[in-house]
Amino acid sequence: GDVPPGHAYCNVGFSVVQVSQLPFIQSPASNMASVQVSLQLPHSIFEVNLGSGMVPLVELGHGTQPPSSSMPVALGINFYPKLCTHANSRILTTAAAGASPNTIHLGTLRIEIRGAGGSSREVGDSRGDTVMVAYLALEPFLNAAEGSMHRVNIYLASTGVHMGSLTLTVSAQAGAMVGPELSPRVKSATNGLVSIVGLDCLVEEFGCGPALDYDPSNISPNIAAAAAKAGEDPQVKQRKKHQLQTMGDFISEPHLSHHVTHVRSLDTNALIDRFNQYNVAMGGTGSATPDLDLEIHQRKSPRPFRPSSTRTDALLSGIGFNVHVQSLALTALEDGNSAPNKFNGSLFHNVTCGAPADHARGFGNVTVNSSSSNSGPPPGSAPGAVGILGHNIASGGLRRLESKRVELGKIAMDAQTALIHAIASQFSLHASMGGTPIPGSSRRHLHSSNLQIARLRREAIQKMEALNSLTWTCAVRRGNVFSQALGIAITSYLTTVCDSDKVQAGWAENWVRHGYLITFEGLLSAAGKELGMIEDAATGIAMLRMVNVVICQEHEGGPGDSRVPVVHSPHIRWVDMTASGVGSSTEYHLRIGIDPAFYAQRIPAALQNGTVVKFFPLLFQMGVDIRQWGANAGQGLKNQIKNNVPGGGQMTAPEEAEESGGAGGLLDDEDDDVGTTDNDFLIALNYEAFGKMNAYVNLIAPVSASPLSTNNTVPAVHPMLSVLQDYIRSSAGKMHHGVLDEAASATQKLGGGGAIFCKSGKDRTAMQVTFKQAQFVQQFQRQVSRDMSSNTDPNPVGIDEQAVINDATLMRIHGTRLPICEKNVGQSKFAFNALQSKFMPEVLKPPPSTLAGFLKGGRVFSREGGIES
Repeated sequence: GDVPPGHAYCNVGFSVVQVSQLPFIQSPASNMASVQVSLQLPHSIFEVNLGSGMVPLVELGHGTQPPSSSMPVALGINFYPKLCTHANSRILTTAAAGASPNTIHLGTLRIEIRGAGGSSREVGDSRGDTVMVAYLALEPFLNAAEGSMHRVNIYLASTGVHMGSLTLTVSAQAGAMVGPELSPRVKSATNGLVSIVGLDCLVEEFGCGPALDYDPSNISPNIAAAAAKAGEDPQVKQRKKHQLQTMGDFISEPHLSHHVTHVRSLDTNALIDRFNQYNVAMGGTGSATPDLDLEIHQRKSPRPFRPSSTRTDALLSGIGFNVHVQSLALTALEDGNSAPNKFNGSLFHNVTCGAPADHARGFGNVTVNSSSSNSGPPPGSAPGAVGILGHNIASGGLRRLESKRVELGKIAMDAQTALIHAIASQFSLHASMGGTPIPGSSRRHLHSSNLQIARLRREAIQKMEALNSLTWTCAVRRGNVFSQALGIAITSYLTTVCDSDKVQAGWAENWVRHGYLITFEGLLSAAGKELGMIEDAATGIAMLRMVNVVICQEHEGGPGDSRVPVVHSPHIRWVDMTASGVGSSTEYHLRIGIDPAFYAQRIPAALQNGTVVKFFPLLFQMGVDIRQWGANAGQGLKNQIKNNVPGGGQMTAPEEAEESGGAGGLLDDEDDDVGTTDNDFLIALNYEAFGKMNAYVNLIAPVSASPLSTNNTVPAVHPMLSVLQDYIRSSAGKMHHGVLDEAASATQKLGGGGAIFCKSGKDRTAMQVTFKQAQFVQQFQRQVSRDMSSNTDPNPVGIDEQAVINDATLMRIHGTRLPICEKNVGQSKFAFNALQSKFMPEVLKPPPSTLAGFLKGGRVFSREGGIES
């Protein structure tokens, strides 16, 4: 076939071994020699096994014939070495010494020969006088005439004594020479998926190759900075980088081929298909209404609203699902007429949505394909990189996966360090042995027969392959999760921008200076799949810090080739996002084109004329359902359920049938109960968000002469957040709803926006948003009452909690949330049963008339409209 660009096609044919004496043949009748061929690469200290076989063996003086083109070939080997010049940063100094900068290097063949009687010994066994060697440089044969025979001198490996010759044919034909390093011209990885979603390289910056997802020109330009990052001396780091560069690739061809064919190509094709279908749906080309005849919850084509019933649909993974803006406008009446709108805070709005997580990919084990030592090496492969072995190395969502990725990076670096030390010891041993050098031999290459080195290199390769696979998994997952989180955040931002009360209060100027505060309130449980959803959401939400938003008029912003039209909005005309930077320094630049009339009327002056606003995202989390209760109790969830079933803990016959795998089930997704439980993660997540909010509030509303905390770098807890801190402190092992309540209250006071989510965004989310609305109603009523009565009492009566619950109950029965359930799954019921309701906080318990029933999809629901919360 065609020669790969940047490589050469080589063919070597071995005809006969001629020796002056046969001291190593155990049987005088033996007339065959075992020949093993290895390639010493110009850019790697490791030899590559090419193949082995039997070749006729004769003694000089017994029918010896000069080389002839008619001599039959007993052993033929084909291989494709890489064309290498001085432009290759990995070229060995010994290969480049004395050669022209334009010289093309192929490498040298090392040929081991032993008699048939010694074939039972391991390759490279030099005990006694059993092994002879020959060396043959390939460069003189590149693009030379084919067909002629050559004779190569062979030497006794142990002493260097000349023993005879090996007759062979050699041909080497170069493929296309492209690029400064004679490698295929490929697109830079700088804007590839791994880099553009904000993942930094972990080991490539220290010289470990190949740099599959990072442009070598952009990683570690300053070795001192890289050394500081790794906590090492710059000179040590520079030496390690050079050493790793001489060790060839740490990812094998079999792994890479499998990974590209069975993983990356599938993912990239899915992304391409998604782009095309989204483009059609946004009015780019053709029609985007293939399923209008279906109920909303049954539609699975891309559109502005995505129902929660499509949660596991891979095509829609980039779209936030069940996203709504929940609004409540209040007006005070005087004598039955509307009073002048003089009361601040008369508008409530909150985004509600499903968890921004990669539900389609799931939260189970991540399988990594790496090298196996159970199969023989293909010709030209590196030692140890000899097959594909699938094994699980991680599970869960992004926080857990990325933590495992960092761990794998450290393990890979440790494996490389162990390999470097072993190689240094081996070279020292060779140097101390001395002896007569064999013509053509190299002291800078390690024989493939060194089992210890081969094992250590195999381990280093396996660790890098695992890291490579997990990195790609994290990158794809980040892309899906961030896309959802960004849509939710923009929805919140644009809603808040249009809130005249907040604009008049001057919050827009604060957004420009300090960022738009958006607090996500998660209602997921720290157990099973929902723990993975929290981990995904935490990463996607954190990535919002990388976003710069500009609201501009429709005609502003230069060429519009990259703009995406928003055909479904009366005010938003287009959006356009670009990226700059590499890895964690990546920034996303989002422009939103607005109708000029709306822009002039509703967009605050502080946000006009190209003003950039960054997001300041926070995530507070608190499980509020039976799963979280079971996790807090530290016992098996199903045992907890059985012990608390009404009727003395005994299930009825139908319940037992459902529990044991009948048509329905006690819980919506029973497999959610299976998996890791991590309550400490919720505490850590809330403390993390608290620290960020404390920093923000000290910027927005600093306390005069605010003391620093004990480490003298972090501001002390702001008085506004002292109650929130107490709630977080006391939340260990508890469903402390006050954490979310106080976080939302602080966000409101700081002019920010809120987003509430559970798994589907319709059940637990409905309970939380109606509770917040009811609180808002009571606060507004208290304010109006005080203002109308001219009450100057500095300590007014607090909010009546029972009144809040009563108002929330009315909203849950008669408000928008039940229609939203129907919109998502075809049934206007909340996906709770009486048992689940029992374990929820009092303020979040649904009205009994709104419950779906005890069994999933059973007596209340048709099978088609099965609910999931």
